[in-house]
Amino acid sequence: MFLFREGFQDSFFANLLAGLMIAFLFFIFKEKVFRIPNIGGIFYLRQRTENTVYNPYKEMELQYMLSLRLEGNKVYGSAEKIYENSSVGKGKEHIIHYEGKNRSICKIEGIIQKRYLSFYDILEFQSFEENEKRKSTTYYYVKLRKKYYFCGNVLFYDGSFSSTIAKQTGIFEISRNEFDKKDAKYSA
Repeated sequence: MFLFREGFQDSFFANLLAGLMIAFLFFIFKEKVFRIPNIGGIFYLRQRTENTVYNPYKEMELQYMLSLRLEGNKVYGSAEKIYENSSVGKGKEHIIHYEGKNRSICKIEGIIQKRYLSFYDILEFQSFEENEKRKSTTYYYVKLRKKYYFCGNVLFYDGSFSSTIAKQTGIFEISRNEFDKKDAKYSA
């Protein structure tokens, strides 16, 4: 039989209360201070090709409208190609504004890597595009952070991408606002 000293119950309840308080503090820090940035909604993506094996795609600019939703740390959504400027690589004006049925639709899947000991998190996602010519996959990698620790908009840094179309690589940026576009020389 165990013999307990006086005050065991006081000590037990004090330790239990301390444990509950620590658990509550960890919960508050995880959910309020170190929470995953909310990137749900409509965004615009502009990508510029820097390297490719197909010369007409060099320095090409593509713009997409993204519709994203966040489930935990997983990102899902779709994208529509809305603009193309491949004038530099083609050596002549070649600007297309995609409208309605001519927009190619992409499926997006990704993840946010939470980095607790850093000022930024990492968003990685893939875009699966299927248009009239072929299927393709593009991989995107970007750092992001909240403007303020407790609240504020998400700030995106410049990211990098690589695509299966002509082995393209380059940089991209994401914004809540549309990017500037040149006037269309072709309509699609």
